[in-house]
Amino acid sequence: MRFSSNNKKQNSSHRTNLHNKRRKKIYIENSKRNLIMIWRLIIYTITSTGLIFFLLKDGWKPIYQDRIIIKGSSRIKPELITRASGISFPKGLLEINPKLIEKALLTKLPVEKVSVQRQLIKNTIEIGIEAKEPIAFANRKTKRGISQGIIDNKASWIPMNMAHLLDKPSTNIVVYGWSRGQKKLISEILNNREKFGSPLQKIKLNPNGEVTLSTIEFENIELGSNSNQLLIQIKVINHLSKNLPSKLLDQKDITIDIRDPSKPELQNVRSLTIGESK
Repeated sequence: MRFSSNNKKQNSSHRTNLHNKRRKKIYIENSKRNLIMIWRLIIYTITSTGLIFFLLKDGWKPIYQDRIIIKGSSRIKPELITRASGISFPKGLLEINPKLIEKALLTKLPVEKVSVQRQLIKNTIEIGIEAKEPIAFANRKTKRGISQGIIDNKASWIPMNMAHLLDKPSTNIVVYGWSRGQKKLISEILNNREKFGSPLQKIKLNPNGEVTLSTIEFENIELGSNSNQLLIQIKVINHLSKNLPSKLLDQKDITIDIRDPSKPELQNVRSLTIGESK
C-alpha cells in the first residue's frame, strides 16, 4: 500500500512539473510576441510621425499656378481656374480650401461636376472636371438687348464667351426667348425631341407663356401655355406627322394648333380642322 501511495505522489509531482514547464514556455512565447509588437508599434509611430511632419512641412510651402493638374478637360487651363476660383499664387497647399474652389468653378465655369484634391506627396492640386454637354443654341432678352448662348440637356444657360471651352451643340435646334423660369419645360422638350415624328428645329417662348415649336414638316406648332400637356401634345404631333396626307405635309407654312390636344387644328391659307382636311 505504501508503494502504491508513493507512486501516486511521484506521478502527481511529475504532472505538476510538466504543467509548470508548459506555462513557463507559453509565458516566454507570449512575452516575445508582445515585445515584437511593441517594437513594431514604436517603429510605425516614429515612421508615421516623421512622414506627417515632412508632409505638413511641404504642405505649407508656397506653390504656384503650374502645380494645378486638370483632368477631364483639355480646354480648361490653370489660368482660367485661377481667375474663376479667385486664388492668388503663390500659396501654401494647406491654405487652399478645395470646397470653396469647387463651389466657385461650378458657379463660374460651364462644368457639370468638379472635384478638387490636395496632393501633399506630389505637392499639387488635382482638379477633376466633367464639362457640360451643349445640346442646342439659344438666345434671351437682357437689358442690353438680345444675348446669344448655348444650353445643355438641363437647359442651363451657357454664354457664348464660354462656348469655346465646350464641344459644339449636338443639334442645330435654336431656342428663342430662353428664360430661367422655363428651364424645366425647355429641357423636357429637348429630351423628347426624337419623339416628334420629324426633326425639331425651333423652340419659341413668348413673354405671355405661349410656346411654339417648329419641325421640318410643320412650320408652327402652337402648344399654348399649359406645360402639363406636353407629353400628350408630343404624341399628337407624332401621330399627325405619320398620318396626315402627303399633300398637306408638302405644303409650306403649315400651322398646327394643339393647345387643346384632343382637338388639333391644321391651318394654312385657310383655317381647317383635321376632319375637314380629309
